Parts: sequence; C-alpha cells; structure tokens
Amino acid sequence: MCIRDRDNIFKMQTFFSRQFYDIALRFAKNQGYDRSLLAEIQRLHGDYYYTRGDFENAVRHYKETAGFIEPSYIVRKFLDISQIDYLVTYLEDLHTRKLDDKKIADENHTALLLNCYVKQKAIDKLDHFLSTNTCESDLFDTETAVKVCREKGYLDLAIKLAFQCRAHDQYLRIIIENKHDYKKALEYLRYSMGVRGKIKYMLEFGEMLMKNEPELTTEMLIYLVSLNNLANERNGSVMLNFNRTCLLYTSPSPRDS
Repeated sequence: MCIRDRDNIFKMQTFFSRQFYDIALRFAKNQGYDRSLLAEIQRLHGDYYYTRGDFENAVRHYKETAGFIEPSYIVRKFLDISQIDYLVTYLEDLHTRKLDDKKIADENHTALLLNCYVKQKAIDKLDHFLSTNTCESDLFDTETAVKVCREKGYLDLAIKLAFQCRAHDQYLRIIIENKHDYKKALEYLRYSMGVRGKIKYMLEFGEMLMKNEPELTTEMLIYLVSLNNLANERNGSVMLNFNRTCLLYTSPSPRDS
C-alpha cells in the first residue's frame, strides 16, 4: 500500500469518526472510489439522521444506496405504521432505479409498496401503479386491496383485482350489488369456477339473479341440474338441496297461477 493510499484511508476514517459524511462523499468521488463505497457513505449518513429521528433526511440518503445496500436493511427501519410515508417514499424511488439495466426492485418490494398504498387508502396511487405494472407476489394482500377499493368507490379497479386473484365472492358481490350487471355475473358463474362454486353462489345470489335476469338464470339452473345429475353420489346431500332450491326458483308462485 502506497503512502497516498494510507493517507486517503486515514482521511476517510477521520471524516467518519467526526461524522463529516458530506465531506467524505465529496472526497470519495474526487478520488474516483467505486460506487459501493459511495453507497456505504450514504448508508452511514442515512443512519446518522435515522438515529436522530430525522427520517426525511434519512430516506433521502438511503435512496442513494439502491443496488449496493440490501433494501431489507432500510425497509426494516420503517415497518412501523407511523413511518409508512417514509417507507413508501423509499420503495417508490427503488422502483425507478436500475443497476446494469436491470430493475432493482423485485416482486416482494412491489407487493410491500402496494400493501402500503392500501394501508394509506391511497387508491389513486394503487390504480396508477397497477395501470403500468403487475404484481405476482403472494405477499400482496389482494383481498384487503379489493375491499378498500370498493369502499373508496374504485369499483373498476376492485373488479380487476378480484378477477385477477379469483376472489369469486368479492367479484360477484361488486358485479351484482354495486354494478347491477346480472348478465355479467351469470357469465362469470358459468365460465370461471367449478360446479361446487357455481352451486354455492347460485344458492346465495340466485333469487336476485332470477328477479333481474329470469331467462338467463333459468338457463343456468337447468345447466347446473344437468351437471348435478352426473355428480358423484357422495355429493348427494349438497346436490339434493340445490335441486330443491332450483324448484323454488323456477316454480311459479301462487300469485302467478
């Protein structure tokens, strides 16, 4: 190691010991040190602000560590619900960064960001993000996202999410109770689930569907009864109850006779 290198190491150690992180960063850049050292200086500067409760400045420096410091190191610092805004700031920035032309944020970071949007009830941000991105991670709490979207009136987004995650109950409730699109509900029932699912939801929504789409609902009931007759004997009790329900839906009432 040459004298110059030893001198530089001594200077850096002095900067760190005195917490002169801005000076250390400028010095490292001027000396042409690699990006991993620059990221480490930013991490130390972020930690400095974090320990003093200055989370805004901490995040400002943590953002500059992307690609070199494991994101989980920063994420763990902001998992408390009271610090969710800072976590969102960091994760949003992480999704804009690349290293060697590869995205730094993975599907779990995306799931965490979307869950944060849901907790904040920032459905406009959730909607905007999902319009250009997808989330394949099981960590994304889609069920809660659908509920919040429905509560906030983002029905189309709620329907989209429910359809993507095959949340049949929520999808049908929105389509029937909010959208009143009974024809679409029947189409979904016919093509998007197995026999047991069809029976379950026809028992639940059949009366309302019959009132609003009697012809299509009758067709659906006839179709299900035909499937019922082919069902395994061990499902008999469920099917028998369904057959009786079908008779109630399709038989004319005394007032009609």
